[in-house]
Amino acid sequence: MPVSVQFSINGRKIHRGTGYVFYNVFRPAPGRRIVLDAGNPPTVTDPTDPAAWAATTAYTLGQLVKGANEYIQRCITAGTSGASEPTWGSVIGGTTTDATVTWQNIGYFPGITRTNSQPYLEDDQIRDTNNNIQHCIVPGTSAGSAPTFSTALHEITLDGTVQWMNLGPTLGMGAREGAVEINAEGTTEAVEADEEFSPLRRVLTAQKVDLSATFKQLDVNLIARGHPDVAYQTGTDAALPSGAQAFAELTSGGLSVIPTPCLAVVAPKGDYSNPYKNYVFELYKGAAEGAPGLGFTRTKESSWKGKWSGHAVLTRLNKDRLWKFWEQT
Repeated sequence: MPVSVQFSINGRKIHRGTGYVFYNVFRPAPGRRIVLDAGNPPTVTDPTDPAAWAATTAYTLGQLVKGANEYIQRCITAGTSGASEPTWGSVIGGTTTDATVTWQNIGYFPGITRTNSQPYLEDDQIRDTNNNIQHCIVPGTSAGSAPTFSTALHEITLDGTVQWMNLGPTLGMGAREGAVEINAEGTTEAVEADEEFSPLRRVLTAQKVDLSATFKQLDVNLIARGHPDVAYQTGTDAALPSGAQAFAELTSGGLSVIPTPCLAVVAPKGDYSNPYKNYVFELYKGAAEGAPGLGFTRTKESSWKGKWSGHAVLTRLNKDRLWKFWEQT
């Protein structure tokens, strides 16, 4: 069953309805959105790379290409590209002139598949051959051949000078009764001056977004994703009674790097159309906070609570580093 979802921005409710939570979605490239199918409930799939730049090609306003340096470029002046690829800048927000086209650099996206001897930046992601998302926590250059990626949740793999953290596969967490609340806030402060009675201007002093959820079903695999400092493993124990020797467990204690996956909440619109259309919230980099809040009752209903706070992804364009909310029209 779906969860109950509420979206709020600066305390103003902008949508309320049923929805589905997806944990560890592959973070979309700058200028792109997560990929949904047309079903209800929906599923999410990995995005594709933006098209590579092409010579002597007509480009329209807003089109995206990926340059040779792996940065995504958005067309801000329509025209026709030159006969050879321009030298792209690496400053996010900077522009490049390409014959009669002007491009703006909107962020870095090296692609979904790992590449040998490739520079990777902090917060880059790849999907390994085990179908797990590996998150770059130490930037560097990948090795000349692929490493054997760890399959243990939140474990680190060395790859040349890059360090990857295993975030596991993409999980659909929405098929649980419960509630999800998403609150986004921006805090401003007035700038005042002596002998002036009115503020001169306002400046933005803080931005935050929180995703809180209560899932009315205990699942150790999912709880592991909602706790900032746990190890998750499965196995068998011959000392346990026959027929009940398989186990899944969480352990905690010690120093660890906090995982920061991308989360998405998809809330179908109520027009019963086919294909189905949705409201979608994307939290680019969510860090779990606190304990998962396990709750046990004498009824058959038990629950666990999770909360994720947004952190900025600096390899994206200004004003697109924290979250995105969009609808299919």
